[in-house]
Amino acid sequence: MGFLIFALCCNLIIPTIMISGGWFMWKHTAERGDGAYGYRSKRSMQSEEAWLYANRFCGKLWFRMGLVLVIPAVFSLCPYLSNPQMRAELISYLMVFMELLQVVILVVTLMMTENRLRRKFE
Repeated sequence: MGFLIFALCCNLIIPTIMISGGWFMWKHTAERGDGAYGYRSKRSMQSEEAWLYANRFCGKLWFRMGLVLVIPAVFSLCPYLSNPQMRAELISYLMVFMELLQVVILVVTLMMTENRLRRKFE
């Protein structure tokens, strides 16, 4: 049971970061010069308008995608619940797959934000 809790915590790291980071970027956008948090790229730093747009767009996207990613993160461990004798090695592979999927989605959201910035501000 301890390994299952560990696996669940590992699977929820990226969605939790996306939900909380997205919420702050979306609802509490930091000032452009503030070093605390925010979406920073060449395009987003070009103007105050671009900064606000990028942070709100990316924040909303991260928040929503983080909520979506919680579902497969939790349900990916259901095979272990139905078969507690399942080997830890198989669960480890499942965890790695989930983490890779989450990182890919995280990178795609960044690419979407940059694409949106490019279309709006160039």
